[in-house]
Amino acid sequence: MRAVHLAELTVEPLAEKAESLRWNVYIECHHDLGDQPLPGTQMRQFARSAGQIAAPLGFGASACKTRPRDATIGWSHERRQRSLPLVVDNARFRILPRIR
Repeated sequence: MRAVHLAELTVEPLAEKAESLRWNVYIECHHDLGDQPLPGTQMRQFARSAGQIAAPLGFGASACKTRPRDATIGWSHERRQRSLPLVVDNARFRILPRIR
């Protein structure tokens, strides 16, 4: 397969079932964790360069309670309850092997 050099990147949510299936295949073939379900609410995207898929991205709901995170940020219980919906977990990210 020919190496692809990156041009300007765009990031797009998956709009069709076929794209979701393609995302699953890329993750299964190229990510160390394989195609395991993402936890909770999720969003899947493709990063594209010159119209070609450069990387599948997957985001999921953040952990409800993580003492080191909460202490570092300085969250009280109340602040965590208000702010947690604004935090996401980068659950999957893989630059495809053909990208240089």
